[in-house]
Amino acid sequence: MVLIHYKKSDQNQFLYESTVKIPVEDLIGELVEVNNLRLKVDRLAVAMEDLATKGPIKPEELRGLTDYDDYVKSEDLTVINGLKALPPKTGSREVVDESHHRTGWLLDEALEEEMLEGVRAAKALIHINNVMNKKPITKDALLEQIEWFRGMTMKAYPAFHGLGYYEPILLLLENKESFDFRLHGSDDLELDKAQLWWAGKELA
Repeated sequence: MVLIHYKKSDQNQFLYESTVKIPVEDLIGELVEVNNLRLKVDRLAVAMEDLATKGPIKPEELRGLTDYDDYVKSEDLTVINGLKALPPKTGSREVVDESHHRTGWLLDEALEEEMLEGVRAAKALIHINNVMNKKPITKDALLEQIEWFRGMTMKAYPAFHGLGYYEPILLLLENKESFDFRLHGSDDLELDKAQLWWAGKELA
């Protein structure tokens, strides 16, 4: 058994256990998968934290807006279509999202705390301190955390009622997230382009 210290950047690194007998190609595949799963867990944690503390996200046409009446009176089709796409109101509390990207419709405090507790657990699972603490990460632990996000979202919003199809956490859970690696500066890896280096030499 060997302990591999993977480092893509100062903020994206982790420990991974493997064996000396594994082919380099297979090891690269495992590291790529674990790296991408870690980043997915991170994005899920952000998405759930926003959902728990700021409510569901608005349709794109309404983001940044606070008063729709004038737009409706002037028959602004963009805003009118956005209002049609707005999910049903859920929750028992309201807050103001300063960015005006989210509705501010919050669930009860007990559900919010349960969501945030899971977010904290997810962040601990992928935290950089695990490297210093010699704590390796596993694919199974990451997949289990992702399934927790799925279950918690369904518990908070049964059948996803109250969430738009564009809700970030749904896009992540349904693998519908799309972005350009270069434009977004993502640390996600593409298997066919991945290389493994050690001590200044590429392993093959």
